[in-house]
Amino acid sequence: MNKFTFVLIVVVYFLSLIYQSFGHLSIDNQLVFCIALVSLFGIPHGSIDHVLYVNKMKSSKLFFYSFYFGLIFLYVLLWLYFPVISFIFFLLLSAYHFGESQFHFVSFDISLLKNIFYFFYGIFVISTLIYFNIPELKTLSQFNQDTIILDKIFDENIISYAYYISLFVIIIFKLSLVYFNKFSVSGLFNEIFTLFLINIISFIFPFVISFTLYFVLLHSIPVMFQEFKFLKEDNSNFNYRNFIFLLLPYTLVSLFFTFIIFYCSYIQLIDISIPYLSMIIISVITLPHAVVMNLFYNK
Repeated sequence: MNKFTFVLIVVVYFLSLIYQSFGHLSIDNQLVFCIALVSLFGIPHGSIDHVLYVNKMKSSKLFFYSFYFGLIFLYVLLWLYFPVISFIFFLLLSAYHFGESQFHFVSFDISLLKNIFYFFYGIFVISTLIYFNIPELKTLSQFNQDTIILDKIFDENIISYAYYISLFVIIIFKLSLVYFNKFSVSGLFNEIFTLFLINIISFIFPFVISFTLYFVLLHSIPVMFQEFKFLKEDNSNFNYRNFIFLLLPYTLVSLFFTFIIFYCSYIQLIDISIPYLSMIIISVITLPHAVVMNLFYNK
């Protein structure tokens, strides 16, 4: 069991106690929990993309910002004209990104197999989070006029197929990796336990909380440790204090502009609901971030 899994177990335990005490958490309280953790860890884990890209690719900052904001702009346009396609693309992109960040260290002789494994691992994570919370997600999608169109994506048959097929594929992959000495037996048991935990938190908690727990504790924080390790190797004097100060500027800028956009939605200057706007913002930031991290892991 690694330290991130241990922290997840501790958090799940205390959240379970809270659930037993209060019986139910309103969606407002869930969102407060989500926003707090994502602000502290989710946004910061992508706030030094410019540092990673420039260091890895040895390119200019001008090129980086043109590339980064160009992808954001194009994805915003896609959301405006093809929302369902945009949301599906976001789920598939996130799936690959989750798988890559979790298993980038595993050596594959065939690049295609590596990409398939990343993709199916992420599909399993996302389909698990959705599978145990389909009624809730369908209900939430009905709250706003602009989110109703996303209801069709939460089809129980499609999600269940994705869940079971992806689980079968990643088990076969992991057993094969152990057989060919690409993955240790202890690592296999640790990953099986992690998959079990993802199922447990998805079953016990509502979608907002279960997603936040996975995204923060099993994705964002481990990625920040990877980023810190890379920067530490480049500069032996680099420490956690330096890292925090490096994360702060773009984290604060992102939070500020997110607040401004949400406020514009709240006062109806922007005719898009806050939940729908949240999905757009998260997805359009995920696209360039996933590209940067792919380069980071492979260069």
